[in-house]
Amino acid sequence: MAIATRELTDELARIWGAAPQQAIAETSAAAYDHLLARLPVEQPGEEWVDIATGTGPLAIRAARAGASVNAIDIAPELL
Repeated sequence: MAIATRELTDELARIWGAAPQQAIAETSAAAYDHLLARLPVEQPGEEWVDIATGTGPLAIRAARAGASVNAIDIAPELL
């Protein structure tokens, strides 16, 4: 039996929303810092898009560095 796209999306959002995202972000902080160092914000207001942002650790870092950031995640409770 096929699962409807909306049902699948809702189930994935529930699963990701229940994960320990803050702990994941904290243990991944060095990786986020390294990534931003490799892909620096070159101009204030530079536009960034963070897809599957989770709690937004990379989006927050980019915004603090001067980027204009749009972020989205399948699990709205994470935003």
